[in-house]
Amino acid sequence: MKTKRLDFILIFSCFTIIARTQCSFEYISNDTVFQDHIEFIHPKKNTNEIITIGSRINRGLINDTVFNAPVFQIFDYCANILTKTVYNVIEKFKLNHKRLPFHQSYLEEPIGNTAIAIDETQFLIVDKAIDTISNQQVLILFRIDDTGQIRSFKTLNLNSQEANQNAIKNVLKLKDGRFLVILTDNIVQYDFYYFDAYSEFLYKKSFNLGRGIRSIVEIDNNEFICSSNTTEKASFQFYRIDTSGQIKWIVTPYTVTGSAREILIEDAKIYIVGGSGVQGVFMICDFEGNILKEFIYDSIYCKQRFCSAYIASDGYYYIGGYIQHCDKNDKRGQDICILKMDPNGKLVWNKTYDFRNELGTSGNQSYYTDFGGFMIRKTNDGGIITNGMSKYFAITPGIELHEDALLIKTEAGLVKNNQITKGPHHFELTANIIQNNLNIIGPTNDIKKWVLYNLQGASLVQGSNWSTDLEIGNLHLGVYVLNIMDQNNCNYYFKFIKMK
Repeated sequence: MKTKRLDFILIFSCFTIIARTQCSFEYISNDTVFQDHIEFIHPKKNTNEIITIGSRINRGLINDTVFNAPVFQIFDYCANILTKTVYNVIEKFKLNHKRLPFHQSYLEEPIGNTAIAIDETQFLIVDKAIDTISNQQVLILFRIDDTGQIRSFKTLNLNSQEANQNAIKNVLKLKDGRFLVILTDNIVQYDFYYFDAYSEFLYKKSFNLGRGIRSIVEIDNNEFICSSNTTEKASFQFYRIDTSGQIKWIVTPYTVTGSAREILIEDAKIYIVGGSGVQGVFMICDFEGNILKEFIYDSIYCKQRFCSAYIASDGYYYIGGYIQHCDKNDKRGQDICILKMDPNGKLVWNKTYDFRNELGTSGNQSYYTDFGGFMIRKTNDGGIITNGMSKYFAITPGIELHEDALLIKTEAGLVKNNQITKGPHHFELTANIIQNNLNIIGPTNDIKKWVLYNLQGASLVQGSNWSTDLEIGNLHLGVYVLNIMDQNNCNYYFKFIKMK
């Protein structure tokens, strides 16, 4: 026994326990003077902090329009704002910020972006501005670091049509290091502006695609996969365009009201998130538009809108969106939701967030509702963050008052594990934070024995084979080690932290 315990201590000492916050939060800006938006979220590298980029728009109640500009913020993991920077003037250029375009059928959903991450510590923001000396309207591209400091900027003169009629739709970093800025007339005309890696203007291309662009990503050969942003009811479409703007193929998998909201490219596959009718949709396709997997989520709610997805390294999918309750008398209105799916499309857990009842200022009057899940990311402690908006309406239907920015962070993941001993198999330890249990991913039929230890090396529970999830709801808070042995007597050790 002494030898076994000493071996255990030696193996476990290879790891350092990571200090982790236990904060989760549901943040609402709750400002009655300004329209607040968060359009971009990013976990700050190697910290317990969250970077957001958005805007603060004057509602017109006062004459001062200085806040019609991008806003950079840093939150800690408990929703405290550590830094706020408003970019209203850059040298002689006054920023003339406009809100993001919105979908014609889903007016509550932004369908563009003006900020991207260049790398882990640098970000690019694109906006329109006015030269206060010449009165020339320009497109301005400025880089900021992860503290919000401006590091460099470039400008491009715009003609009157570009400045007054076209909105900034998308900003992309291309695979070759160049940047693409897309302007649109909000119908079907799209102007592609190409810039080099230093934000110097290269050239412009104009396309009339006969349909809109909602989401766009680059694939090989400078071609793009786009989702449609048409006004037709059957708008769940995605298509591929070549360098001349010609559509190579188009796929319309559903003929009812819907929308393909986000497109991701990973491992030479296309991942598409959206909704069809009242159902949430997540599908995987190849580069020719063939559907490889299709997951349709039809829950107990009346409607679910999938808006974004994060593909974890273990093959699980985190999906952000919002749902609508069936009972019209339900005072919750719309709720933001976060779901986790396994690689086979099985729902692992879901959680909804009700700002109307919990955080709103006028919930008893029942005149506002929430939308969100527009971006979704994993934080450094294993939690999930997403953004949204709380949209206020007057008692008279259809009259909008204002919007507040929403930011959500889930609890940190229950499990922070590493496989300590390498053997012929690969096992991973996962946790279900709703059911409070652990599971093993891998060739579980080859597990001959498993033992759960506490930090002092005492055996708490053990078994032969692994046939079910391991309930940990009765464990005290703390650090534990799970040891599994395969049929070849190879040992695998996993450390995890029980946090609630």
